[in-house]
Amino acid sequence: MKHTNILLSILLIFLFVGCSQKEKYKTAIFQDFKSTELLLRWFDSGMPESDIENIANSPGMILMEQNTLNQEKCTEPVFAEALRCFMTDTTHSDIYGIARAYRNRKAIKELMDTLVGNNICDSAIYFAAKYIPEEYKMQYDFSAYFVPTGWIRGDAYVRNVIQEENTYKLCSNGKPTSFFNLEIISSGYGNTATEQMQMLKGVIAHEVFHVLFNNYKQESSCYIQTESTDYKNRLLSLIHDEGIAHYICYRNDMKNYFSSFEPFQSKNIDMLNKTVSIFNTDTISIEAKEQLLLAANIGNFWDKYGSISGMFMAYHIENELGFEALVETVRKGDACFVKTYNEACKKNAAIPVVNDLVAN
Repeated sequence: MKHTNILLSILLIFLFVGCSQKEKYKTAIFQDFKSTELLLRWFDSGMPESDIENIANSPGMILMEQNTLNQEKCTEPVFAEALRCFMTDTTHSDIYGIARAYRNRKAIKELMDTLVGNNICDSAIYFAAKYIPEEYKMQYDFSAYFVPTGWIRGDAYVRNVIQEENTYKLCSNGKPTSFFNLEIISSGYGNTATEQMQMLKGVIAHEVFHVLFNNYKQESSCYIQTESTDYKNRLLSLIHDEGIAHYICYRNDMKNYFSSFEPFQSKNIDMLNKTVSIFNTDTISIEAKEQLLLAANIGNFWDKYGSISGMFMAYHIENELGFEALVETVRKGDACFVKTYNEACKKNAAIPVVNDLVAN
């Protein structure tokens, strides 16, 4: 039986958006489902030990393992060993969520088949790319790994990856790469594979924006970089990048049902202002600062005060000042994002103010 359609399922999706008669975007996503197909086949074939190394050495699993160990701040168990433990005890719990993937294998398979049969990345690229300044001629290809296991909080994330021949490694100076955990998505993104796919479109657009924005920052002469070692600047960078990415994902819902979002606005911006005040006084330990920064984008969705504050800021900028005003913040940098938001606050007194994040 051949498995070429999925094992080699690296779908090349191009989106060309015309600007008059000139090509504006030339961007491609290479989708890799190999690690998911291999693990599901292993589950269904009696979990032979002879297949474990092949599964663990697939590119998606290699990178998933590195990310999970990094996030859990440990060096073991490696994924192959976790599979061996699970093979002898299917109730065994581990940091990769193998037992969860096993219990949810039918839904994962259904979602994977739906994704393979639908080119969902084309619209995702468009919605993300339109927030990148139009003078930037994007010609960028990147990979998206759809994995069946991983860090429990990582439904979708971007990591920098270096590939040298058959070696794959997470590295700060590598190429931005997207990862999507199909177990988390299939168990928490809706009741059917079709619903999950629709929600995933927004999530993919979110992650695509991160990749394109990162690339733009590195190549643009207009973008003003902030000092990355300063905690307040790190928070500022996070609310800009994550804020617009979250907004892209939820833009239509926020436009149509803002009253459902509004109850979460003040508490998150209040927490943002409180954190900035703490960073300004410099009265807490480095460990405490790291925890505050981590909480800005990790945890319960509505408690991620940095990402959620940034999402509301992006919404109000576009709503009060227009689409181009939000794109201009991408063009000019993190400080421009806050200053533009403050202009929106002046126009609409009901919008909560962000204090002291940048100099006036």
